[in-house]
Amino acid sequence: MERFEKNQVVDSKTMGYTRDLWNAVLKEDRLYTKEEAKREMEKYLNKSINGRENE
Repeated sequence: MERFEKNQVVDSKTMGYTRDLWNAVLKEDRLYTKEEAKREMEKYLNKSINGRENE
């Protein structure tokens, strides 16, 4: 499965979120598959301000 650096995901036109969101979610020193990147984004978006998951 192909893996991508953070900047490749951020620059992608097909991932569906803004560059700012990807920059907030993904780590510089990691490689991600598309599925892993999407999963990280979903986890981030499902957290509320105080760190608890939305119900």
